[in-house]
Amino acid sequence: MHQGTSSLLFFRPPFCSLFLVLAACVLLATMPVGDRACAATPDADASMALDELDQAIADEPRNASLYVTRAQRHMTNRSFPRAIVDLDQALRLAPDDLSALVLRGEAYARMSNWARSMADHERAVQLAPENERALFGLARARLESGDLNRALEDLSRLLRAAPNHLEGRLYRGRLYLERDNHQQALADFDVAASLAPESAEALFGRGKSLRELGRLDSALADLTRTIRLEPSAPAYMERGLISGAQGDLRSALDDFNTALRLAPGDALIHFHRASLYALAADHQRAVADFTQALRRKPDHLQALLGRGLAYQELEQFPQAIDDYTRVIRLDPSNHGALNNRGMVLLQLGQLTQGCDDLRAACALGRCTTLEFARKEGYCP
Repeated sequence: MHQGTSSLLFFRPPFCSLFLVLAACVLLATMPVGDRACAATPDADASMALDELDQAIADEPRNASLYVTRAQRHMTNRSFPRAIVDLDQALRLAPDDLSALVLRGEAYARMSNWARSMADHERAVQLAPENERALFGLARARLESGDLNRALEDLSRLLRAAPNHLEGRLYRGRLYLERDNHQQALADFDVAASLAPESAEALFGRGKSLRELGRLDSALADLTRTIRLEPSAPAYMERGLISGAQGDLRSALDDFNTALRLAPGDALIHFHRASLYALAADHQRAVADFTQALRRKPDHLQALLGRGLAYQELEQFPQAIDDYTRVIRLDPSNHGALNNRGMVLLQLGQLTQGCDDLRAACALGRCTTLEFARKEGYCP
């Protein structure tokens, strides 16, 4: 079962890593526009202190490269609004300055202004269609804006131009995981792990992909390495899921407990620990964990179904009926909730209502429970 996206936050690469190279031009040397952009920031400018740049700009107020260089200083100092002011001026003087466009797009990204970041990176990609920084910046802006399809297209363009772009591999792998395309995700994380063998992000993504594909031994090895490199709640949770699938309930419980110590109250971890307790027939603890998950995600259908089943096993039938009814209100075609509620109602002697539920589940293609009830004489 797909486990959602929350654990993927663990390996989301920090965007600030892009700024480690801002003091020097890293645009593609093979692109004519990129060559001009690199030439726009001469080494003499790059070595100047901020006060020297202020004086140089006062002496040469129409020198666009000086504004770009001072903007780089502001970026290093996390003065992003000041960087944008300088880059605005640079682009007024040189509208097609690629380095200024990319840098301003990155500054807007650091301020979470994704619309403007996207606009600058789009313009940069028009000028230099295979520029790595521009393509990655555009993909990230689309991703943060919720345009996942076009983000995936941009990342694929980036990786065609630069197959060894580590952040691009990690981001695309994460997108593939969100879409349950586990084989493609595995391919990207495999490349990322070969590029950076000690990358916890790459190992986590590969381990999660392998788990989803049922390759549990390899997944366990990757998640164990991830935990050694960078212990985190998502990594422990993923390893716990693997141990549970292998039948090692004690190891799974240990990992879920550690995950909850690192991320107290996390709904997904509570849900998985509750499912483990239910599997071990510890229904009281299962109810407690399902309840914790539902406090944070009240409409979590699987948690409601799980708690309903635990209540049913504890013969707390009114509470079980309440949970199944909530599921049916949220998802009227949920045959599992209909069948379960129907059986509880039959146990309580409410045969008409119980048989109605079983017939409704049968109409959805799940007739085994109704056939059993008919065979036992509960339903006509």
